[in-house]
Amino acid sequence: MTVSTTTQHWNGSMPMVPKFDHLVLYTGNVMKTSIAGKNNSLSTKSNLELVAAINDTLRTSFHVSDQPSFHYHEDSGLLEVPDLRLSSIVPVEDRKDVEITAKLFILGSDPSQAAVTQSLNHLHRLLGVSTIENFILSATNDDVLPAWRSLQELHRNKVVERLGVTDFSQSDLKSFSQKVQVQPAVNQIDLAECCQLPRDLITYAKANNIELLAHSDYSDILPKETLNKIMKAQNLVGENATLHPRWVLKYTVFVKCRGVVADKGYIVMADA
Repeated sequence: MTVSTTTQHWNGSMPMVPKFDHLVLYTGNVMKTSIAGKNNSLSTKSNLELVAAINDTLRTSFHVSDQPSFHYHEDSGLLEVPDLRLSSIVPVEDRKDVEITAKLFILGSDPSQAAVTQSLNHLHRLLGVSTIENFILSATNDDVLPAWRSLQELHRNKVVERLGVTDFSQSDLKSFSQKVQVQPAVNQIDLAECCQLPRDLITYAKANNIELLAHSDYSDILPKETLNKIMKAQNLVGENATLHPRWVLKYTVFVKCRGVVADKGYIVMADA
């Protein structure tokens, strides 16, 4: 693969960004910025943290230094915008001490199996790991089963230890279990819409060893209008350009012995 790294200097107006077909954006570790915690309430769903992280990464990559930070893959038309201020590589000697969780939001019309494969490849590359402990899927009903089939294969190959779903009711879980070979180990529930968990859901989860966890994420975590507004406000695309978000991967690196999140960030994939 041919990769060209920019050495151009920013003239103070519009950054010199090559015409691209695909965009991958790494926000870096938001725990080491003022962005972390913008989604600080389980009572209100929000994507404020993601939006702030995208804005911050683009500003840092294109507007702070006179040497913009991005990689452009000429053969595929892929523009990678990394946040190079802080390394997210998990040291080999620390790997056994941390738990990595990823949550995939499938947003586009592309095959969901591709979103699973792409997002994990980018995460492995970012963190320098070959396996993760938890993978949570947030997708429409049409996308869940095809994506789950890919996840089952990754689970069998010990790439992912536990698989999870989002906002499944007791009947959803029961019906889903009859269609898949690897059962969900986690079900994330939106407590903004369900202040008290249904008794039948609690009973079913206990009987089937499914962990119930709370979340406050939008399922449509990055609308097309939001991404395009950000890109145009930072003069990174023309007024007539339209970007289509395909998926967002939210990840955390949890230090087990200390009970703290050491690294948290997002990876965004979009097509032009």
